[in-house]
Amino acid sequence: MSAVNKNFKFRKYSVNDGLSQNVVYSVNQDNRGFIWICTQQGLNRFDGREFRVYRNDPENKKSIFNDLVYSSYFSKEGEMWFGSINGGFFKYVPDENNFINYRIPVGLKTQQSKLLIFDIKEDENGSMYIAAFGAGVFKFTQSRDKYSIERMKLPDNQLLINPTKLNFDADGNLWIGTWDNGLFKYNFKKDILENFSVSNKNNLIINNRIRSLFRDSQDVLWAVTQTGILKYNHLQNKFSDPLTNENAHHNLGNYTFTSIEEDKHNKLWIGTSSSGLIYFDPVSNEILIFDSKDDDADSISGNSVLCLFNDRSNVLWAGTFDDGLNKTDCERKKFYNLGHILNKYKKKISVLSICVDKNGMLFVGAAYDDLLTINISEGEIKKEAIYLNGKKLPDRQTVTCIYCDCEGNVYYCLQAKGIFKYCMDPEKTEHFNFPNPSSECTVFSIAEFDKDNLWIGTREFGLLLFNKRTGKFKRAEEIKNIRGNLTNAEIKVLLKDRMGNLWIGTDVRGLNYLDLGKRKVINFTNNPGDKNTISENYVSCLCEDNDGNLWIGTINRGLNKFIRKTNSFKRFTTDNGLPDNTIRAIENDIKGNLWISTNNGISRFNIEKETFKNYENGDGLQSREFNDRSSFKTSDGILYFGSINGINFFNPDEIKDNPYLPGIALTDFKLFNKSVKNSANNPYLKKNITETELINLSYKESVISFEFASLIFNNVSKNKYAYKLEGFDKDWTYCGKIRFATYTSIAPGDYVFRVKGSNNDDLWSEDCASVSLSISPPYWKTWWFKMFGVLSAASITGLTYSRKLNKIRQEKKAQEEFSRKLLESRENERKKISSGLHNTIAHDILITKNKAEIAMKNMNDPSKMYEALKQISENTSTTLNDLRGITYNLHPHQLERLGLTKAIKSIINNVEKSTEIKFTAYIENLDNIFSPDLEINIYRVVQECLNNIIKHSDASESFINISKKENVLYMMISDNGKGIRKDFVKGIGMNELNERIKLYEGALNIESNPGKGTTLNISIPINLNHEK
Repeated sequence: MSAVNKNFKFRKYSVNDGLSQNVVYSVNQDNRGFIWICTQQGLNRFDGREFRVYRNDPENKKSIFNDLVYSSYFSKEGEMWFGSINGGFFKYVPDENNFINYRIPVGLKTQQSKLLIFDIKEDENGSMYIAAFGAGVFKFTQSRDKYSIERMKLPDNQLLINPTKLNFDADGNLWIGTWDNGLFKYNFKKDILENFSVSNKNNLIINNRIRSLFRDSQDVLWAVTQTGILKYNHLQNKFSDPLTNENAHHNLGNYTFTSIEEDKHNKLWIGTSSSGLIYFDPVSNEILIFDSKDDDADSISGNSVLCLFNDRSNVLWAGTFDDGLNKTDCERKKFYNLGHILNKYKKKISVLSICVDKNGMLFVGAAYDDLLTINISEGEIKKEAIYLNGKKLPDRQTVTCIYCDCEGNVYYCLQAKGIFKYCMDPEKTEHFNFPNPSSECTVFSIAEFDKDNLWIGTREFGLLLFNKRTGKFKRAEEIKNIRGNLTNAEIKVLLKDRMGNLWIGTDVRGLNYLDLGKRKVINFTNNPGDKNTISENYVSCLCEDNDGNLWIGTINRGLNKFIRKTNSFKRFTTDNGLPDNTIRAIENDIKGNLWISTNNGISRFNIEKETFKNYENGDGLQSREFNDRSSFKTSDGILYFGSINGINFFNPDEIKDNPYLPGIALTDFKLFNKSVKNSANNPYLKKNITETELINLSYKESVISFEFASLIFNNVSKNKYAYKLEGFDKDWTYCGKIRFATYTSIAPGDYVFRVKGSNNDDLWSEDCASVSLSISPPYWKTWWFKMFGVLSAASITGLTYSRKLNKIRQEKKAQEEFSRKLLESRENERKKISSGLHNTIAHDILITKNKAEIAMKNMNDPSKMYEALKQISENTSTTLNDLRGITYNLHPHQLERLGLTKAIKSIINNVEKSTEIKFTAYIENLDNIFSPDLEINIYRVVQECLNNIIKHSDASESFINISKKENVLYMMISDNGKGIRKDFVKGIGMNELNERIKLYEGALNIESNPGKGTTLNISIPINLNHEK
């Protein structure tokens, strides 16, 4: 397995993903977990989903020094320093989300415009050392508001004008790499400067250009020169080159090296200027090379690697010249693949069958790609020639099944051509077929009966018994005393259990059990009215677990467990955690878990806890979609699964959860769906939201939103979130992958918003990001106003009464007006129904009447009468369809059939299928809460909103969030379209929507700007009259 252990996948980021520029000079990670990327045109902060770009603004002294950012260093205290051109370097101020700029002082022999800050490092006292290419090494010290920058004093007044890299060793010595004079070690205590260069032959330095200096986890110093990787021996005070000396067969002497980094497993990664990325194991001296391949989407984006960085969760980042940023997960799941071997044969194959013989040879049967044999340890693949009756068959045969018997013989089956016994000399291959050599017989599955006989499951002839000694076949019913018909079934899978009995899975006749003791067949099929029967009659795969329980995979209906005591079944579907309801293959491991391949990845099922753990492409799978019965378990427990894109294999014991937990950060705060930018004069947000502890709002700020990020990058697509507004929410809201939370109409008071996150293995961090929220009440709800009201009550009683009476009159008038509009709306609806019935149903009935009269007149002419009756039948069908459409518009019957929650999800799903708009929805369980009339209106509100998005928005994405908080139903429906014009906001479409909401004392708030999308925030109070 070591030959394929290093199949790292690279995720690429470029300007198309939001990166400011594709030349990446440096990558680093701050204390919160954000990734910072230095490019030729701007500084980037990355949260796993979005890049935030910082650029130089000549009008803003607190912007970055220059758009070209070349180097970065994050100090022990968490200060973030960046090097630029023209002698400039700058520090990020997190609270203010801006920068403080510094510059190498003028008055030096070298002009500032030529100075490039190559590197920055910190000593144990907190002083900074700056490698200014073109001027030398400078020491930077700061205390409070004061700082000083001075050239470092070296023995004999040496300047080292062109330093490239700096680093400190474990003894506190400063190492200085240069562009053309090799490497220097400066001993502060002894004031000694020692040179390591080409002129010193004992150090094996063959190039004086130092590109990188790195101190590994064992305090060993590594130096990267233009042509070699040097390892420093502290005791001998000299360097060696472990790569070119120990691995000369890799021809690394021709490589140009640029950078070096260590991962959490103590493996080294080395960047080159034109040959990609090198993986080096210092213990075993193993070397692997990863270069860019146009036909491999998982390869690194470019071969010119400028910088490397390993983050806190063991993700390696690689910056390239002109090809953007890459990352690869060094903590990846050990799902191995044979892509590097299969690519020697063909770019992509769909694997239908797998078998490993007693010698460890892997046999692979492919769709239209013949029989392949693979020697994994040697990395060799061979397409086997197939002979039939002495003649070589044409290429592109489909191998439907491969089986290795107890004697070590390998049998493989071709579509419509029966069974072949493998022989290393293909011309000596034996062929067996039923009922004669030229018959079309397709074998899907083979199982052992005894050492002389095999059970054969076929498409055309059902179950057969094959005698290996004679080469003869028998039908199942020809076997003495077996009762039950298995001849007409298309058999998909066979399994011989530990008792020696045979289980048979078919395509339409369910599961069959051949009891050899009683010599009879027992059939199990689906009964739609009985959940204790098998869930589906199409059985795709079978597996017996370590305790002898039978597990059945089906097409479209999930997993089944057979309960022997009661002859019943227990079902498991996506509702229980399966990634998909189409089960392709099942294998069990030594610990008793089931490994299940599906149409949506692989799942590990814990039988005891009945829980699923799902894996997909981001975890290392070749494909999400696997093939029926395409699996194999070796004697040492290695599992193989075949997909439409090759093979994955793994040791189940090596598939472990990611041990790293995420840091969580707030990334944006919005009022009425508009981002609030922090500033000293901003009453809401004086600090960067990531650093803010308290936000003060008034009751008028009724729509607030928070955005957040889980700062762990192993497999970002599987990170999940949960949030809670303490004082408002009773429990955590688990929102899946949604990275924002919106609240409306929060009562005045003090709250704390908290958000937590999980990593890609669903392990949750208890460290939350939080911010306090204080909402002030209106003045009439303050204590001083209430006191004033009490003292003034006597003097304004009359005035209050008058105003109250006037208000009642106004409310009565408004209520009358609303009732009038409601009556008008109902009358208009009746007119529409009447028009529909008149224009369609009445017209169709009139036609039917006329056709009937014609039929009556032609009773003596059967042909004319038949034609008239046929037209009457067709016209009646049309009338029924029209009537169904009208009645559905009157009442959505999905509500009774599915319930409110599934009805809303169904309409969203149907809309998404009919448009190119991507809908993301989070809908709480709303069933059995509201009265039927309110359920209808909630459904209609969503329906009308979706209609508006489809017809008017020109959007590509829409977000829907429906939740119930205490006694209020909240609906937020937003899109990223062109926005709503002011005249449309007041149009009839929105008026009808608003009136429907007002029926239940609800509120509609519309936020929209041209080109910036639309957000509808709807709140409906839930009182006793509304609830069921």
